[in-house]
Amino acid sequence: MKFLAVAALAYVAGGLPTADWIAAAAGVDLRAGGSGNPGANNARRLGGWALAARVLAVEITKGAAIVVAVDTGVGDRAALVAGLAAVAGNLLNPWRRFRGGQGLGISAGVTLGVWPVALIPASILILVAVRFFGRSAPATLVTVVAYAAGAVATQISGGPVGWGVDPSAGLGWFGLALALLLAPKQVRRLRPST
Repeated sequence: MKFLAVAALAYVAGGLPTADWIAAAAGVDLRAGGSGNPGANNARRLGGWALAARVLAVEITKGAAIVVAVDTGVGDRAALVAGLAAVAGNLLNPWRRFRGGQGLGISAGVTLGVWPVALIPASILILVAVRFFGRSAPATLVTVVAYAAGAVATQISGGPVGWGVDPSAGLGWFGLALALLLAPKQVRRLRPST
């Protein structure tokens, strides 16, 4: 019951349309222009790098705050559940008729709270992969697969995670579930538009 309550609250909090609010305060409607995605990349397209940085910073902070609050109050396993629920709330936004973003910014924040030592390598990998592929969708897919494999390996080996959760709490399952949450939108973006 406790995990269900944690998941529900994290889902609602993760879905808060903070990117839309920040962009609207700058006079930009993320849903009406560019890709229509309420994320940092579309914020960059429509409002420039400063707006993108604000959107990304708030999404990262939101994800990390949810995980750290739950970890502090309830424990490691609940923090993993909360992290996944927050990302799901961002992807299937309850405030926006279940139309959300790609979940990448909030996933970075969740990673910062759950498995901080993975954040820099994952960030470097996605940047290198974007450069290699010239597109973000395949780069994201490569990164989430590597992230899931790394999470499983870290759980099996027992560390290190930094200040995050104990790997034995289910870090491997968390990594696999996160990859499964993030991958479908990226796979759809691989298809050529007609």
